[in-house]
Amino acid sequence: MKYEDYAEQKDLLHHLLRYTGIIRSEHFVIKINHFPDYDLSSYEGEIGKDYIFNNTWNFRDDMSYVLNFKFGDLRIYHSEDIRRMVADSGIEVDEKIEDFLDHITHADPELLTDYGLEGNEYDEFKIKVLMPQSIENAKRLLWYKGVFFGDSIYIDPIDFAVYTKLGITYVPALTELKFYEALIGESISISDGNQNNLAFFTLFSAFDSLVNTELKNLGHANKKPEDSIAKKFEILFTRRFGNIGNHEIYNSFKKKFLAFKDFRNSIAHGSKPIKISEGELKEMQLFVLTMLISFRDKLTMFNEVNIKIAYLQNRVIQTITPWGVF
Repeated sequence: MKYEDYAEQKDLLHHLLRYTGIIRSEHFVIKINHFPDYDLSSYEGEIGKDYIFNNTWNFRDDMSYVLNFKFGDLRIYHSEDIRRMVADSGIEVDEKIEDFLDHITHADPELLTDYGLEGNEYDEFKIKVLMPQSIENAKRLLWYKGVFFGDSIYIDPIDFAVYTKLGITYVPALTELKFYEALIGESISISDGNQNNLAFFTLFSAFDSLVNTELKNLGHANKKPEDSIAKKFEILFTRRFGNIGNHEIYNSFKKKFLAFKDFRNSIAHGSKPIKISEGELKEMQLFVLTMLISFRDKLTMFNEVNIKIAYLQNRVIQTITPWGVF
């Protein structure tokens, strides 16, 4: 397979990131806070009306940077519904009801529809809209907004709550990754903020770390510290694969890497003004991720990388749940 055909595949970077584990996707049940934003919708007491809410969910400490999120279908559960599900399932509620509901989703999903209501099924209270709004990674917050119909009784209820399944894609906490993997994740988070030069420089540093780390792991004595990163790159792959003359991936990227090195030096030394484009950053991301997979899984051909990605995709089976398709 030619490099050009490999590079043009749809969503390739996303698939490579998922395969390496540098980004992860999960889905689990969360509780929705539908308390109104009174700056956007006035309080009308016992009169039923549409209220706008604009609230947040704090994401977990093991999530370093969230890339995107979505919501599944909504369900409303009364405290009596929960009590009956506990009795029927034999599963106890620990700290959070949403964790219990997530457990039931996998252990006995029919219970979720035996009890409770859909988010718009109850005439006197219904969630009309729920949608993602924004991600505030610095404060570890997901912002969402929506509209519900109800009167004052339903604004802050104590005997029922609204739940949904959250689908989320994120970069894991740095402690869960190798240092060079963490740098790749950091670069992805920076590029999401349109800081291409910094993202490129961080990504090059990640590759530099990968080469030095894995050379050391292979027992290579660095007798010539002055060796360039290009020379170390060649040594690393020669030690890993032996003859690299027929290594399709290495040889397809070899010349491109020299251009990447020049870009990196220009950024680092300020030798000349440079602005990394989206296309150049994407090529660098593709290079680092593909070389990581090639080295780690001992692959020499682009088609072999495709087979690994396809296998991962085939393992991700979407299923119909009470919360929608996940």
